[in-house]
Amino acid sequence: MYLAAGSCAGVWWYDLITCLPVSLFETERGMVDRIAFCSGQPWLALKNTSKNGDEVIKIWDTQRQKCIAVMEYPVRLREDHPPQNGVGSLCFSPSGQWLAASRDSSVIVDIYESLTGSVHASLELPAEDVELCSIDDWPNEFFWNFSGALAFSPDNRLFASSHWSDFISVWDITTRKRIIRLTGHSEGVHSLSFSPCDQFLAAGGVKGTVQVWEAATWQLQQTYPLTGDDWMDISYAPDGTLRAAGISHDQSTVTVWDVPQQKALYTFQEKNYFGAEIYSIHFSNGTHLAFQSDFEVQVKSVGDAEPLSILPWERGDLHSLVFSPDGKTLCAGYRQFGGVILWDVATHRPQRVVTEPRCHIVAVYSDTATGKFYATGYPPGESLYYGNTLNLWEIGQNEPIAELTVPGEPPDRRDGMAYAPATELLACGNGTEKDSESSDENGHETGAVYIWDVARGQMRHIFRGKHTNRINYMRFSPDGTRLLSKCTDWTNRVWDVMCGEEIGEFPEVFVMPHGYFDAAYIKSLGEDLRALTHFVPLVFSPCGNLIAGVSGARILVWDIEQCEARIIMHTSLTVPDGEYPLVDPIVFSPCGRYVAFGENWQPGLEKVPVQLWDISTGENVATFLGHPTDIQCLAFSPDSTILASGSYDDTILLWDLKPYLQ
Repeated sequence: MYLAAGSCAGVWWYDLITCLPVSLFETERGMVDRIAFCSGQPWLALKNTSKNGDEVIKIWDTQRQKCIAVMEYPVRLREDHPPQNGVGSLCFSPSGQWLAASRDSSVIVDIYESLTGSVHASLELPAEDVELCSIDDWPNEFFWNFSGALAFSPDNRLFASSHWSDFISVWDITTRKRIIRLTGHSEGVHSLSFSPCDQFLAAGGVKGTVQVWEAATWQLQQTYPLTGDDWMDISYAPDGTLRAAGISHDQSTVTVWDVPQQKALYTFQEKNYFGAEIYSIHFSNGTHLAFQSDFEVQVKSVGDAEPLSILPWERGDLHSLVFSPDGKTLCAGYRQFGGVILWDVATHRPQRVVTEPRCHIVAVYSDTATGKFYATGYPPGESLYYGNTLNLWEIGQNEPIAELTVPGEPPDRRDGMAYAPATELLACGNGTEKDSESSDENGHETGAVYIWDVARGQMRHIFRGKHTNRINYMRFSPDGTRLLSKCTDWTNRVWDVMCGEEIGEFPEVFVMPHGYFDAAYIKSLGEDLRALTHFVPLVFSPCGNLIAGVSGARILVWDIEQCEARIIMHTSLTVPDGEYPLVDPIVFSPCGRYVAFGENWQPGLEKVPVQLWDISTGENVATFLGHPTDIQCLAFSPDSTILASGSYDDTILLWDLKPYLQ
């Protein structure tokens, strides 16, 4: 038994027995957010949207893991760029001869010949019915989840559809004509399904009702008022039993119903850690139900309250990577998923999916002395922007080992906090952006830096008066004795956290295409000010004496002791005639000789580069191309021979550096 799941990485193919992904395909373009299985063939239809907004519908043979057809783009839409009517739903005919595609904000359904990809028919409603189909009349929460109700009859002869309306259209595929217009769901239709015997058509509404029509006479046979405001996703089982899954977004529940008996078989209640809802749902022949919730996919057999499989899915914002001290395990932290995945570097398989701490993770850390992993973040249920509590967890433990409440305005809880396992210090800053004030309306100082001693459970230092606005970035040196703090007032400071003293402030350095200059000389240089970009320090070297940062498309390595730039590395245009890349993140190799950095995606870029530079020579020794989207995080193995890169699509790639190291 397998499950296909579309994502921004491609299509994941899961084995439901092992709960592990078997393969990942269709990775070249971008987001796969519509998929459909064919019951009569081992085929999967998918809609893939590139980062430029271009869409394509493909059919894959799941046994051969090969694309066998690409659907023709309708003539009426070819001049739209990006397309104005994105693909909403996909539906195969039982034999696989036809593939139907509905489109958002459109009442036209295209019927494709599956093997050739050509358009067999474009089914368009009469003008008087088009006027009745208005997206504006539907609730907003329904709009972004709904994509059109489609269904083929078992003999492949009839096709039923409903779009943003209270009626259903039944079409003859051979004549391409509508044969009947069915009404009765005054609140709207969410799903459609023909019975295996071809005698009935069932429709699930958006207000908890299911209706059944006789296909011979098109008379309404029965209306089942099952529940209040649930969206009813219906499916006939092979034995003809009609079942429905009612989705309640207000209550975050899924209830499975035996429709003829009007009996609820079981209800799943979303844990709702982050206000999450029940998302994509699929009924497989009325016997298995798959739905996404709480950053995982659950697969259930109808009649069994316990899940058949639970798959981690849409972990949400891969933000941090770190290797274990022995280099055998890679820890990946996901802010929205609220947990981490420990990957076996040798087998590329997850060793363990840790769902505690259940929090918004900001970063993960590895203690080189003990081998333990830690995570910084903030409590579940809280917003990134509202709240003053910061937490530190040991991965796998239920309760935080440290909790720090910052006075004054809420701190930056994305990058304005850091932990040093070597010295067991937790740092954070506070403040809100102000033009000239150094304290908020309650008298709390803005721009203060707090150093919490985790081992002693007390405040070690508070650095005041050096930053005047919101602290938006914190990083410790690897040995935990130095701290970098950045502020929205463009001040960058380095602190000795053991002595409680400021080491120094970065001079206001501007980097130009041919070098760097102090800001005091800028006016006399007569240079084009648009070529000037501020230096933004980001990460310490292993020795703690160097800091690497970005200045536009350039990488600058700054010597803290000498207060000068050690080297400037100029990146080149990734896309001809395009913009210079936005560089982020940056990381030093443990040996201290190399710097790696990633880029963000830009139009025209098929693969986003990860670059490796030798800071002793200023040479770009390697460029790695594999990710189709933004690079979020990087990590070197302890021996500097492996570079791990994580991207916005939540995929992690491991790069062998041995051929490039000297």
